[in-house]
Amino acid sequence: MSKMNKWVVIPIIVILTIGTITNGVFYLQESSNLNEAESRIAALEGNVPILGVDISNLEGNLSTLEGNVSTLGEGISTLEGDVSTLEGDVSTLEGNVSTLEGGVSALEGNVSTLGGDVSTLEGNLSAAEGNVSALEGDVSALEAHDRAVMDVVAMVQPSVVMIEADLGDGWYGGGSGVIISNTGYVLTNQHVIDDAISVEITLMDGTTYDATIVAEDAYRDLAIVEIVSNRTDFPAAVLGSSADITVGEQVVAIGYPYQFRIGEPATFTRGIVSAIRVTDYYTGDFLEYIQTDAAVNPGNSGGPLVNLKGEVIGINTWKVFLAGIDGERMFAEGLNFAIPIDEIKLFIQDTIG
Repeated sequence: MSKMNKWVVIPIIVILTIGTITNGVFYLQESSNLNEAESRIAALEGNVPILGVDISNLEGNLSTLEGNVSTLGEGISTLEGDVSTLEGDVSTLEGNVSTLEGGVSALEGNVSTLGGDVSTLEGNLSAAEGNVSALEGDVSALEAHDRAVMDVVAMVQPSVVMIEADLGDGWYGGGSGVIISNTGYVLTNQHVIDDAISVEITLMDGTTYDATIVAEDAYRDLAIVEIVSNRTDFPAAVLGSSADITVGEQVVAIGYPYQFRIGEPATFTRGIVSAIRVTDYYTGDFLEYIQTDAAVNPGNSGGPLVNLKGEVIGINTWKVFLAGIDGERMFAEGLNFAIPIDEIKLFIQDTIG
């Protein structure tokens, strides 16, 4: 039993020794680790104040950052206000632009209207110029017409004569006539010299001549007398053509109306050709006459009706009248008649060639 215990004890001792060594190794190892840990803790503890400073700095930076954030927030708020104000300004600007565009559009419309008004004004001005031009033309035509009448007066007046017929027993008749040849033949109405025992001719200048009756045509109320004179320079009128007469054309009647009351000079009255009329009113037979509204009165009988060329187109012979009180004649106005010159030319040709 003692022997057995020996072998048992030895292993135990060996195990205990190994354990002790192992524990010593572990102890030494742990001791080293502990020292290292303590060193680290000491180093860490040394870093703690630094860390506190850093934390303090960090807290300061954080506070500064919070201040900056707050300032930034205020800036952002201010910026948002500015943006809102800017948006309002932009909106106002857009409204102003829209108003401006409306104004421009209205202005363009006004310009367009003005252009139309200008065009209308130009048209009116052009029309006014046309009217002025037409008026000037009318004035010129009127002046030319007046000159034509004055030219007729100057041209024909020397050839128109006053005729005085001595009917005997203190009775006198008379009328007008027109010289138709340089040798002194005078054309007049037959009723002007009817039953005359002598005839006297007075020229425009007042010169008086005796005259003899050459031919009479009571049917057409025509007569030719000849001035008793050796002159061959009497102012003869120009005979026109009644075939060329146009109704409405201007004419002038010349003669010595109411010669025993108002005397000389010859009277000129202007009118138009009212009609070419065939009537039996004066002779009872239907004859052709030139109707005119140029004033013709007693004493105009035998005087010429002339156109604005100064050509004799007829011989004034009668006017419409009605029987008045006590058998007096009441003459109508503007209903005067002349014998057409083309028929008179046949009478002249048959009488004096």
